Amino acid sequence: MKLSTAGAVILLAASVHAWGGAASTGTAVDPASTTSLAAPAAASAASPAISDVPVVAAKPTGLVVPPYTKGPEYKYGQIRIRPYELIPEAVIATILFFYVLSSLILRRTNAARAKAFFEATKQTWESEFAAFGMSGGKLFEKDGGSEFVAFGTGRRGVEGVQVNVKTMDHDLVQALYHQARSLAEIGYNAKSETITLAFVLPAPIGTPGSKTVFSIVKRSSLKTLLDSSWDLRTFTTTSENALLPPSVIALAESGDQVNAFVKSNDVGLRDVVGSEWFESFVLSDMPVVKPDEYSENVALPTDQYRMVLTLRLPPSSRMGELNDLIKVACNVADIVNAKKIIFPSVALSKIKKRREQVLEELQKVLKEEKAAELKEQQEALVAKKKKAEKDALEAKIKSLPKAERLKLLEKEKEKERKSAVKKAAKQQQKK
Repeated sequence: MKLSTAGAVILLAASVHAWGGAASTGTAVDPASTTSLAAPAAASAASPAISDVPVVAAKPTGLVVPPYTKGPEYKYGQIRIRPYELIPEAVIATILFFYVLSSLILRRTNAARAKAFFEATKQTWESEFAAFGMSGGKLFEKDGGSEFVAFGTGRRGVEGVQVNVKTMDHDLVQALYHQARSLAEIGYNAKSETITLAFVLPAPIGTPGSKTVFSIVKRSSLKTLLDSSWDLRTFTTTSENALLPPSVIALAESGDQVNAFVKSNDVGLRDVVGSEWFESFVLSDMPVVKPDEYSENVALPTDQYRMVLTLRLPPSSRMGELNDLIKVACNVADIVNAKKIIFPSVALSKIKKRREQVLEELQKVLKEEKAAELKEQQEALVAKKKKAEKDALEAKIKSLPKAERLKLLEKEKEKERKSAVKKAAKQQQKK
């Protein structure tokens, strides 16, 4: 058996590979080895069998690994640690560390500010309400890392009060976002650094003076308040009053309401709205969220009444200044409950008429939807009837002789033509 051409090519390729490997690694090539590789190829034609060809092993070339030059390298057995390659991980770990650390610091700072408020106003709350605080003897509870809450009950004319303290966001990224947005967007309010006193008043019964939607708000917070309050958007209009500071504006169902609340010295609202910590005051028996228009029994509520006073959170050293504002808020709740604020009959009729209009608008949506559904059902019945008549006519035409069939078709065409003419005439008259 002779060595084939393929065998010679393989041996020649091995020789070239040896030369190339030696050149790439920088090692010298042994001439004897190349001669020994080429000689069998030259003698292969004369060789009687492949077993007579000498086998020469190729020298291993190996790979040259470049030395590590970017910083130190530490070895622990088979483990190699190169600090330079861990720089991205180190940066991420550092960012996470400072993020967690900042969150912990902000949480602790927020809790300290809330504690300063509740301790500074504790005596006022306890004097105004029979019970104030949380279960277990706590003065307040945390609601996350930036909100704190307490409840008060046991006061005539007030079913209860919920006090919410909203401090700076404990998430540093969120805090920076809100700060940047408030600087870039006019009227944006992140609703942080605020104190909200939400009084639940007994359900108003009868008139006068027992049902109203009224508010006084800082001009800078007007848009935010209106966007979040359906009752103020729907029932009130802005109203100027010379007795109010220029930094605030009133929202009322009638201008007489503003006079009734502001002119009376017994109410004390002027003292509240004149404070540098004042943000907004809302008194309303209507819901904040729009009632469901698609409800079968949509109606305006008659069993709720709320009073909400929102204040800015002062520095810890000035928390005691809020005691007078809290007392005035409780006094306003007493006056509203005692119905000492009486509106003129003109204002009452205007309020009543507006509420009737709003209720009609709410009910109109469902009525229109029902009317549209009824119309669709009637149109479907008419279409079904016409299809049945058409199918019956086609069946009748098919059963008639040809002459009668043509006569009937002409009659139907004439009928359709007259109907189209009448329809066009009606449309022309409407125009």
